[in-house]
Amino acid sequence: MSGKSNLKPIRSVGEAREKGKKGGIASGLVRAKRATLRQTLLTLLETNVTTPFSKDKMPADQALAFGQIIKAVNGDTSAAVFVRDTIGEKPKDVVDANLSIPVIIDDLSTPEAKRGKRKAK
Repeated sequence: MSGKSNLKPIRSVGEAREKGKKGGIASGLVRAKRATLRQTLLTLLETNVTTPFSKDKMPADQALAFGQIIKAVNGDTSAAVFVRDTIGEKPKDVVDANLSIPVIIDDLSTPEAKRGKRKAK
């Protein structure tokens, strides 16, 4: 059951502090776990592995890249996108942000109008 119906209100400053402390500890544990996983993957990428497309062993990161290139050449579009993005050739998303909207201020005597802000209606 998710949503607002199962939330319990915080009744005191001490309770808020305690819940914040527990959340901070949990967040730190998750961050440490991610860092450990990242370091493990980086270490594994440096190890030599045998591959189906080479007689000799090669570093895992090179084998991974080579495998993606072979998949891309054979028509796998997602592999081609991965290779393109990894080498830095990802096209930039262009957003047309025409923000030249005129603002009409009725009363220039208010402090908000002098600062250029709209009056709430």
